[in-house]
Amino acid sequence: GGDGTVHEVANGVLSSGREDVTLAVVPIGSANDFAFSMRRQFGASSLSDDSIHLIDAGEVKSHGRRRFFVESVGLGLSARVTLESRKIQWLQGLLLYGWAALRALSAHRPQSLSIAWDGGTPIEQPTLMLTLMLGLREGNFHLAPHAVMDDGQFDAVHALEIGRWAAMRLLPSLAKSGPPTDH
Repeated sequence: GGDGTVHEVANGVLSSGREDVTLAVVPIGSANDFAFSMRRQFGASSLSDDSIHLIDAGEVKSHGRRRFFVESVGLGLSARVTLESRKIQWLQGLLLYGWAALRALSAHRPQSLSIAWDGGTPIEQPTLMLTLMLGLREGNFHLAPHAVMDDGQFDAVHALEIGRWAAMRLLPSLAKSGPPTDH
């Protein structure tokens, strides 16, 4: 399946605590970001291939719930784009997430977010979006083009308060190669 299926299966596997389970992906979803990241880093393989790659996983705890992620987790605009994409049934891939991003940007406003990195002092600032990446893409957008899926590190993409039109102008560059480093 696609990234939603990968997310659900990975949560089942990681929640079980079993180490004798291997996740294989046949990428037939809308974005296939996880499969893209895996293929980019480890190459393509067949289901009969015995090669195994251990990768990083993130964990989110909120209000007594615990969820894992293996590609990305996003707050703010990222989450709104995901919600918008679920309302669009007639597109797939980059067109789907591009259209969903435009719809999300028309309604989303930066929110004040308190962020503390590595247990440091929280900083409160207006945030359009915060995404923690283990893989390269989210919704076909190359948010972390240098991410490594097995380095023990998150790549953070933090967009502060920027205007709607400025954000829209960034979309084509994100679809091609990744975010500009000066934003």
